[in-house]
Amino acid sequence: MNIEEEYERLYNHWFQEFNEADLTRFSQELFNNYKNLIDSINEFELHKDETLENQILKEYKKNLNFLFNDLLKIRKIKIINASLSLKEIDLNLLIEAEKLLYQNIVASIKGFEKIKALLTNLTDKKYSFDDLQISLKSQEISELNESPAIQQDQRSIEGDYIAEEIEDKIEYGLIRFLENNPAIVGIDLFNYGPFKKEDVVNLPYKNAVILVNEKIAEFISIN
Repeated sequence: MNIEEEYERLYNHWFQEFNEADLTRFSQELFNNYKNLIDSINEFELHKDETLENQILKEYKKNLNFLFNDLLKIRKIKIINASLSLKEIDLNLLIEAEKLLYQNIVASIKGFEKIKALLTNLTDKKYSFDDLQISLKSQEISELNESPAIQQDQRSIEGDYIAEEIEDKIEYGLIRFLENNPAIVGIDLFNYGPFKKEDVVNLPYKNAVILVNEKIAEFISIN
């Protein structure tokens, strides 16, 4: 590994992300390369008597960690801002975790707008909460084919009713946690966790892939 070349590549990516309003292309492979670089440099140590080399290594560690974490923060802010304004994002530009962030925010905003519209229409009428839920379900089912990219997340506003319908269509993966991790909401709309190191859990495959890519967990194969 050539640290200088890898550093320059990460710096150029960060600089481009920082200076451009639109998101840059960020593949899962590139994320993994950056993450492996950071992990390698953080674990690398020189002999204590090599004072100058240690100082240089320390600066590389500090700068690489800053660039990588700041790159992710900048992208997160861009994605959140685009989601809140319901701006369409090319999902090919995003890694898996960013896709879920974008899709969930968009689904929540659209769900809120639908509820607000229904409540406005029903203000002067005597409808129960069950009537409101039925109206929401009818609207949601009729719109499932409008946006395939966020189809699954749109269903989240319907709660357990929709979760039961899509549960059989979701793939699951068995993983073992390599470190403690807070609770998460799966794409099947169920809550999982919190988790402790060495916990073995069957999670929706898309959620499992994110945890594995971030080296928080690893897949377990059962023969």
